[in-house]
Amino acid sequence: MSECIRATPEVADVSLEEVLVHRAHLLGKAQGLGPVDLVLIEKERDSLLGSDLQGYYHFVVGIEPRNAAAACSYFNILLKHQQKPGWFAAKHTFRKAVLCVYNAFANVDVCVEIALPGGVAEYAVDSSRTRRAVSPEEWRQAFLCSVLRGMSGIATELPAVKVLRPTLTLAGEAAALEVARELFWQGKALGPREGAQATDVNNLLVCTLKDYFLSRARYDDFIDFITPFTYTCHALKAHLVEALAGKQD
Repeated sequence: MSECIRATPEVADVSLEEVLVHRAHLLGKAQGLGPVDLVLIEKERDSLLGSDLQGYYHFVVGIEPRNAAAACSYFNILLKHQQKPGWFAAKHTFRKAVLCVYNAFANVDVCVEIALPGGVAEYAVDSSRTRRAVSPEEWRQAFLCSVLRGMSGIATELPAVKVLRPTLTLAGEAAALEVARELFWQGKALGPREGAQATDVNNLLVCTLKDYFLSRARYDDFIDFITPFTYTCHALKAHLVEALAGKQD
């Protein structure tokens, strides 16, 4: 294997797992939807001079990380796209892969780690790099946050970003909307879109979904999503009115 993965912009880590240390430091300062999903690949380099480990990382959008299986599927894609070495080039072999998905509801990274050879581990990690078991609820929250970050387009400002797909798959969108309905009244935990205070009307969950659907002229989809919640919180009708106005135009 060569150093590069086809169609994947990678950055060499300064030292082994240094990017994970920096990532954990950022968790203590994260705001809003937080940092984009991070992938770290550790490769063993074999050459005539010996062998050593080198880490390479990139950010990824569109992975739709509903569970550890989705991460493993992505790791498998990367493994298949690792370029073959030239005649005298060093051979690079995957030894470990880590996916970090920020859960803005709980202020933790939900991580999947696979060792080759070895097994798969999933865990949550906080700003002190303390690991603990991750719950199904935290997986759902992390999945929704990942999707919302993709919808918002914030990843385009970062170096070494791999965009798997420009829009959600139908299955991914349906799953994300199901989770968004479950967590709708927790949306204030993500922070406001505008202003100093998040509310049921002004938060990054509802505003990101609205922008996503209305910018694609999918007014009926947003109307179907938001309408049930307007019966509990009448102020949400402002979003409903905006969608109806856009549909009429």
